[in-house]
Amino acid sequence: MFAKLLVPLGRSTPAERVFHTVTVLAGAFGSEVVLVDACRANDSEAIQTTRLRLDEKVRELGAGLAGSSAVLESEVIVGTAPRQILNYVEAGNFDLVVMSSNGRSGMLRWSLSDTVDRVLRRIGIPLIIVRAGGSTEESRVFSRIAVPLDGSTSSSAILPLVTALAEKVSCEIIVVRVVEPGMRVRTVGGLGYVPFHELGMDLGQAAGEYLEKVSAGLAATGARVNQEVRVGHAAQEVLALADEEGCTVIAMSSHEHSKVRTWAMGSVTARIVQGSSRTVWLAPSFARE
Repeated sequence: MFAKLLVPLGRSTPAERVFHTVTVLAGAFGSEVVLVDACRANDSEAIQTTRLRLDEKVRELGAGLAGSSAVLESEVIVGTAPRQILNYVEAGNFDLVVMSSNGRSGMLRWSLSDTVDRVLRRIGIPLIIVRAGGSTEESRVFSRIAVPLDGSTSSSAILPLVTALAEKVSCEIIVVRVVEPGMRVRTVGGLGYVPFHELGMDLGQAAGEYLEKVSAGLAATGARVNQEVRVGHAAQEVLALADEEGCTVIAMSSHEHSKVRTWAMGSVTARIVQGSSRTVWLAPSFARE
């Protein structure tokens, strides 16, 4: 599940923040890790410069993985970064991509770089987007993970990954389900909105029972598992919970996809990806061909 990791690097220092995440994963699972960087032109001097920089990064990452069974490699790819990264993923049979957001910190929520945004929308395997301004403490990388679920099969696609991680890495997991304050229903005059308290069913109780079952499975790994049901708008509530609980990662599934394997992210996923100030771990809800 984490046997082979791809780590695209740029020329900016924030991209190197992924090293703590990669060190934890590769150290725990003995992963093969491939660092890549892209040159726009097939220029021998530019390729050599990039190669030397990658070799330096391999040594840096290798120091943190000393004593583990992880294997490090590096590769210079030629062409536009997003397209070449995606091609490399397709050809390399990778299990996970780890990238830096290269975003802004401070009063503004971090914004995705163009490369990360394009990779995110096309990739067909799990992806971890590390916030460029996030914690540099290796021990905190996966210390507290928020896992939003909506009860669907699609949303549960992230659970095998989180379970596998929890079996190897000490962490706390908070599973959360947000019940919308109302729901849209089709009426004679079109679409109407029914407030939560008028639905005639205890959605909160059903959500809690669902999370109980999920929590039992995750707790079997030895991880500390908490659960929370919230009423509100899904993305807003998930982001609020992550802030309130000091979560280091939000791990969730992508819900929608097309026949050309584009992540046509639903509004909830998109808002969380764009609005989170934390690392986001995404798993596609469709199988890689």
